[in-house]
Amino acid sequence: MPFLSRNVTVNQHNYRYQVYIPDRPPAGAWPVILALHGGGERGTDGKRQVLVGLGNTLQQYADRYPAIIVFPQVPEGATWQDLGAEIAIAALEQTIAEFTVDLSRIYLTGLSMGAMASGTWPITIPIALPP
Repeated sequence: MPFLSRNVTVNQHNYRYQVYIPDRPPAGAWPVILALHGGGERGTDGKRQVLVGLGNTLQQYADRYPAIIVFPQVPEGATWQDLGAEIAIAALEQTIAEFTVDLSRIYLTGLSMGAMASGTWPITIPIALPP
């Protein structure tokens, strides 16, 4: 499974996240999906968030997702509405800087706790996209 382990620094703390890269590159730039996990996947291991939901689905149906998928992880006690939002946006911005991304195709999805956040983020959280 082509998951890449990455780290991002937010408020002088280091947080782990995973980036899924499909086996076949697109003809142009990659679409990106930001996938927010549920409450049970909180932690600091940088791995638990890909064991359920979309991460688990990729085990069987990777060919159905021709996109880069960013899987941030919030630490215990945090939510996507507080520190988790900062971590997720930082991981997304770092992924955009690292890969050739189609800025018109950035998507947000979530599971459980992540689904609650994904319904409000497009309005409340600005994403600093490169020029």
